[in-house]
Amino acid sequence: MTMIMLNLNQQDESLLLQAVKQMGGSIEQFILQSMRKEALQTTQHFNEQNQSIVMKNFVPNAETLQAIESARRGEVEHFATYEDMMTALSKTS
Repeated sequence: MTMIMLNLNQQDESLLLQAVKQMGGSIEQFILQSMRKEALQTTQHFNEQNQSIVMKNFVPNAETLQAIESARRGEVEHFATYEDMMTALSKTS
């Protein structure tokens, strides 16, 4: 069970009571219904945002596949620090 406390000014309390009266239920029912509606809208908005993200399929080329296989066999160079790796890379270019 969750308890929700509302700290309303007189105008907001009056608006809440009017809305509850129109709905024909209790304050608790009204708040619960409002929270459900807000949660549904938030979920729908989140889903709409996620649907708009287009992810391209990654299809590795032959060179990338060779590198992956080499890494799986343990044939990769390891570096203690980022700087060491960058130094090694700069020497090969």
